[in-house]
Amino acid sequence: MLTWTAEEKALKNIQKIIARVWRMNHAQLSTFCNKLQKNSHELLPGQLGSAFLKVLQQTAQKEQISAKVWTELMRDTERLLNLVQMQCRQEEQACRLLLYRLEAQQDRIFQTELGRAFLPLLKEKLGMIPPSRTQTASIQERASKHEHRQNTSGLHTELHQELEKVADWLMNGPEQAPGKKTKKNRNNRSVCHSAAKRSPALIFACLSICFMGIWLYGQIQRNQNQWQLQQMKVASSKEPDLFWSDSPTADTDAAARRKARSNIAPGTTSNETGVAENHPQTTDKTSAAKNIRQTKRNAAARQKKLPQYEQMSKEYPDLFGWLLIPDTQIDLPVMQPHKESDFYLHHDFQGAASSEGALFVDAKNNLLPPDCNTVVYGHNMKNGHMFGTLDLYQDADYFQAHKEIHFDTIYETGIYEAVAVVKTRILQEEEPGFRYYQFFQSNDRQSFHACQEFVKQNQLFDSGSFLQYGDRILMLSTCEYSQENGRLVVVARKIG
Repeated sequence: MLTWTAEEKALKNIQKIIARVWRMNHAQLSTFCNKLQKNSHELLPGQLGSAFLKVLQQTAQKEQISAKVWTELMRDTERLLNLVQMQCRQEEQACRLLLYRLEAQQDRIFQTELGRAFLPLLKEKLGMIPPSRTQTASIQERASKHEHRQNTSGLHTELHQELEKVADWLMNGPEQAPGKKTKKNRNNRSVCHSAAKRSPALIFACLSICFMGIWLYGQIQRNQNQWQLQQMKVASSKEPDLFWSDSPTADTDAAARRKARSNIAPGTTSNETGVAENHPQTTDKTSAAKNIRQTKRNAAARQKKLPQYEQMSKEYPDLFGWLLIPDTQIDLPVMQPHKESDFYLHHDFQGAASSEGALFVDAKNNLLPPDCNTVVYGHNMKNGHMFGTLDLYQDADYFQAHKEIHFDTIYETGIYEAVAVVKTRILQEEEPGFRYYQFFQSNDRQSFHACQEFVKQNQLFDSGSFLQYGDRILMLSTCEYSQENGRLVVVARKIG
């Protein structure tokens, strides 16, 4: 049986590296490659690690980096990791058969130099070709390092013992120097211990250590979330974006009208909406309307999820979509609670307790078919996380530079244009006024006009853009502290 320990480690690290660098520009990637080169023997051991580093350096030399490069690299990495973990841990004869199949379909299976470097490596392990010079040098280097560690282990042990003596001497006072264990010294040691217990400095040091541990734990949790987000984003980039045009809605309506017309009794006529007109033998209009709604629901049930979000939504059933505002920190999944309406106020997208929460939409917002208005909520964090940077939209220049907003649901992609930034508040229960957080569907021009007037009256400045009847609206809502229960809302309309 062949061993693949170094290769498995390298491939797992390659996945992490791709998730980190896939959005870097030319200069950032070059700097990263230089740093990675210094630690490549630890992070990217073996020939696969060397092959990946070479591909990364070649990519960094290009001024324009295509997203396709990262997609192909991630696919080859996953294929190689599967081969290493599953198929190549079989008997030698089975590995030879695998080699022949891979050679016959190499160009179809592997798309990068990383993938094509696997075949020579497999041949070396099977003894079909001699080991490469790089591999021989690597073996000698590891042997040299092992010998060095053995020679220095004794020195490290002695040094550790000496440090323990020094630490003990510092804690117990100068009277505790070795070789002076008199009765007086023992009494002094007792006094020293008692004083240390009562020392404010010692108590402060212990509290500082506790708070530092809590802070480090929070940093670790945040980094894990960031890593998971990167993994999700890389997964979503594996398939091309698909834009859902308005035609499915029209087709659905047409099918509903046909079905409604087929249910009209003989001798009656129908209008353009598919509802029977008022003739003596007209069927019930309510029944026809129910048929239309049922047909729409059936069409929604048949709608397939976008490939880039299909696997993600299986892992996170509450996933509603993804929000990205270019050149900002906002590049996050959007959830929808199904049990507790405020669940994601205090939990991250993975469901773990978090003071930052997650971006989420109202439980009443319809995913498919989509509502006229979708409201996305997020905490206004001082560290800029979640919606902590929406405050910047109060500046007109920043607003104009960041009008483009990308918001996908798991069924469709969309590009929105910001039209206004609004300051408002949550109204009291009996207080009259427009409640944007309860506005999801516009059944007629009058209800849409109410939304238009709300935006016009509360916007901070005229952006030159405005809502029009029939627009798909997106509202990004966060807390605003100039008034009680204040809210800052960025209003956008769909343009693509």
